[in-house]
Amino acid sequence: MPTPVATLLAAVIIGWLLRNEQKHAKGVSKASWLPTLWLLYYATKPIGRWLDPQGDIESGSAVDQLFMLGLIFMGCRVISKRKLNWKAEVKRSKWLMLLLAYMLASSIWSDAPMTSIKQWCRMFGSAIMALVVMTEEDPNRALQSLFLRTTYVLIPLSAILVKYIPNQGIEYRSWNGEKFYVGACLQKNGLGRLCLICAVFLVWMLIRRWKGRERITWKYQTLVEILILVIIGWLLKGPGNNYPMTAVAVLVISCGVLFALMTLKREIANRLHSAMAVVTLVVALALMFFSVSGMIPSMGTQTMGRDGTFTGRTDIWDGVRKVAFDNAIVGVGYNGYWYKPHEFPNVPGAVNEGHNGYLDVFVETGFVGLGLLVIVLASYVFRAKRTKAFDYDWACFRVGFMLMMVLHNFTETSLLRSSAHFWALFIFMYVVYPEARGHPAKIPKPGTAPGPAPRPVSGAEPSMGAA
Repeated sequence: MPTPVATLLAAVIIGWLLRNEQKHAKGVSKASWLPTLWLLYYATKPIGRWLDPQGDIESGSAVDQLFMLGLIFMGCRVISKRKLNWKAEVKRSKWLMLLLAYMLASSIWSDAPMTSIKQWCRMFGSAIMALVVMTEEDPNRALQSLFLRTTYVLIPLSAILVKYIPNQGIEYRSWNGEKFYVGACLQKNGLGRLCLICAVFLVWMLIRRWKGRERITWKYQTLVEILILVIIGWLLKGPGNNYPMTAVAVLVISCGVLFALMTLKREIANRLHSAMAVVTLVVALALMFFSVSGMIPSMGTQTMGRDGTFTGRTDIWDGVRKVAFDNAIVGVGYNGYWYKPHEFPNVPGAVNEGHNGYLDVFVETGFVGLGLLVIVLASYVFRAKRTKAFDYDWACFRVGFMLMMVLHNFTETSLLRSSAHFWALFIFMYVVYPEARGHPAKIPKPGTAPGPAPRPVSGAEPSMGAA
């Protein structure tokens, strides 16, 4: 198929998918497109890179800055018109706000304070966009729309770029010419993260539909989403053996956990959810300990076709760890280490992340930052457990999402990263918390639809539960 025809066909399909989603997204306003654009921006290449495929990969162009400032300004206007109670919202998210405040303060002793503050402002922008979602009529349904729109746009786009526009969708390593898929993202691991998040969300949606807890909202929806999962599988496979191992492994684990939580009998599923919430936090603490201490287990890398050094990552970790322990209490300052690429022994080329989120948090914010991060993760887990009283399915997804993030950050970095799609979504998932809407608790049986019964309208979607 000629490239122009394929591109036009993809644009038509994406437009059709978005139109169907918007048409049936009850309780979701047009203002929700602001956080949608924000997440689309974070999940893909910077605008400057789209305009110049061979240019600087950093998202510091004037076009990018104006785009983000514009979204933040419009988001603040939406929140202002909706008369948000800022004091109450800050109190409800006090631990996240405290972590953000410490990160801002640590920018002072960073080697590049102005750059650090700019990166922090981008992260604060994610909190602003999350509040736009929080003030929607149905925040959970709005959050669902954000996941679906990201999937409907970026997965087909990535496939078209890989297949028909290789100068955008395929890249080669400068030192050995190795080929790998990047799609609409900056690098192979970025595409892996995107596919991981989209695939787990679609699996969650399909399980809900299979169990009768959500109806299809437009014709062919299930078929289309299964086809998207097939495309995700193809993108993850990559050329030859060059696939994102972490994303594939985490995808299998997360889907297995979600399937168990959402299909087992009520008593077992209820206990399993509480156990998995705690286990997820314990896993995060264990991976944090392994990362900081240097006691790195092989984690079965040989069975996934990789070596015990995690494809050379341990050499990077050793170098980062040495710097981290020289500034162990408060770190070198937020963005004070990775504001520029670094070179390490036995690692070809310069790298701009430690490929370990816990270690990167440690080197930049020290034990204080790690401690605050643990508190934030613990409060998120507590919220996920309490969400069972409002919407069991979303409670399952919240636990599954955190499990994805804590596992993925053992060999990749997204924690506290202003440009990370994963961390931006975590802020959304943390802020958009059903109980904050003030609805009375209703305890549904796991395996039954939460909230009020579906409206007797053909094709209408049942309620997503209290939000």
